[in-house]
Amino acid sequence: MRQEILDFVQTLNLGTVTVSTEVPYEENGVQLYIKNLKKVYIDTDNVEIEPITQSLDGVNISNEVTSVRLFFACDAKTLLPNYEDIVADLKTAKDITTITGVQRRECDVTSTTEGDVLLTELEYRFTKLST
Repeated sequence: MRQEILDFVQTLNLGTVTVSTEVPYEENGVQLYIKNLKKVYIDTDNVEIEPITQSLDGVNISNEVTSVRLFFACDAKTLLPNYEDIVADLKTAKDITTITGVQRRECDVTSTTEGDVLLTELEYRFTKLST
């Protein structure tokens, strides 16, 4: 799902914010998205299985929840003039049509300040039934 989100985000007009194809990692103790302001990084898929029910004939029904996190940071002292629009556009990635077979699509946005940097994290969650 990371690739689908990456492909979608690359089509968005994010102004001066660019999109990296690299996954976020730490370099010399600093996360890349903190080091490279105004650059979007998308992490790899994280899959969790949440059991719903077990039947006597051995069929297990579960929710398979795939989450993908997106990060970008900018200067907190001079907020991007289109910051709210960027976040709104990034949230729409949960609705892309190339991700199919899911029954629930969610996106949470968290913003925190670290020194003079505003860090924005979006977590997309896609849930489907699995047996």
